[in-house]
Amino acid sequence: MDLDSFLKEISEKYGYDAKLQTAIRLTIPLMLDRYQGREEDVFRLFREVPIFATSDMSRENRKRIEKEMTTGINEHIEEPEDVNLYGSTNDPGAYYAYDSIFDEDMNVVGERRWLVVRDIDDKRRDAYQQLFGTTINMPYFIHEINHAFAMQHPTYRKEGNRIFSKHGMYEWVQEYSKKEDGKVKLSSVSNEDVIVEEMLNENITQDMLVQLLGVTTRQEVDKKLQEIGHIPTNYKSTLLVLGIRLEEALGRADLDKWRIDSDLSVRERFSAISNASRVAKTYFPEEDAYKHFGNGAYEVFTLFRNCYMMDINDFGQQLMRTTCDALAPIFGYQEQMGTKTFDDYLELRKKVIGEEEVKDAEASK
Repeated sequence: MDLDSFLKEISEKYGYDAKLQTAIRLTIPLMLDRYQGREEDVFRLFREVPIFATSDMSRENRKRIEKEMTTGINEHIEEPEDVNLYGSTNDPGAYYAYDSIFDEDMNVVGERRWLVVRDIDDKRRDAYQQLFGTTINMPYFIHEINHAFAMQHPTYRKEGNRIFSKHGMYEWVQEYSKKEDGKVKLSSVSNEDVIVEEMLNENITQDMLVQLLGVTTRQEVDKKLQEIGHIPTNYKSTLLVLGIRLEEALGRADLDKWRIDSDLSVRERFSAISNASRVAKTYFPEEDAYKHFGNGAYEVFTLFRNCYMMDINDFGQQLMRTTCDALAPIFGYQEQMGTKTFDDYLELRKKVIGEEEVKDAEASK
C-alpha cells in the first residue's frame, strides 16, 4: 500500500495535522517490519483508532476526550470508577484507551478505541523537532501504538454477572449489578499481568527506537533521549530482561500468538512444561509457572516504584532475589526443553544473591 495515499486517507478522516502525520509516517514502517505477516492489521489499526495529539494531558482534558469518544454508548451503565493500574498520579505522556460497548443484557458488542499523545510545547520542543522531525512525543507514541496493535483482537467471556476480558497480556475481571434506578453498576474485581504486557511492549518500543534513530544499541537510544530531556518510562532494564528471556524461551511467533491472537494454548503449554521441571519442584512447587512469573514481574516493578524510599543496599538485594525468583519459570521451561539445566539456574542464584542455598534433595528430583 502506498504510504502517502494512506496518510492522506486517514488524515482527511480524522483531521491530522502535519506533526501527527510525520509521527505516523515514521511509525508505520517500523510496525510493518516488526509484525511481518500482519500488515493488514497494521493499516486497519490506523484506520480504526483515532489519534489525538495535544499539549494538554491534564485529567480534565483526558476526560473531555473520553466523553467525545464514548457519547452515545453504554447509557444504561453508571459511569464506572477510574481504575489506576500503575499507582501513578502524574499526567501521562501518551496512552491508549478503549471502552467496551455493552448491550442491554451486558453482552460486549464492540469497542470504542482511541489514542492520545502529547505534542511537546515546553522548552524541549525544538530538541524533539530536531531529533524526530516532529514535536510529537515519539517514544511514548510508539509505545502506545504497539499496545493498540496487540489489543485490537480482544477476547470477552461472560459468566453469570462477571465479564472476563483479555487485551494483549492484560486480563481483567469486571462485575455488574442492576440498581434500583434501572442503571447497571460495573466494577472491577481483578486485573492481572498489566506489567507483563508493559515489559513486552516496551521491549518492542526500544527495538523500534534503535531502528528509528539509526543506532545499534539501546544505550545509544538512552543517550540521545537524555540529551533532549526526554522523561523515560518506569520500565527499567531489569524488568525488560524478563520480557526478553520469555521471548527467547518461547520464540517470537508463539509469544505473539499468545499476546495478539489470545492463543492460550501457548500459556498452558509453557506452564505445563515448566511445572514439570526440577526448578519448579524446588522453587515454586505449589504455584502455576506463568502465575509465578507474572507475580514476580509485578514485584520487580513495585520495587522500582518504591526504590526511592528504600535503603540502597536493601533495594539491591531485594531486586536481585525477586528477579531470580521471577526467572525461575523460564529456566524451568528451558530445563525441560534442553536449552538450560537446573545447575544453570542454581549458578545464577549463587551469583546474584551471593549465597549457597540448601534444598531438600527429594524436592528437587
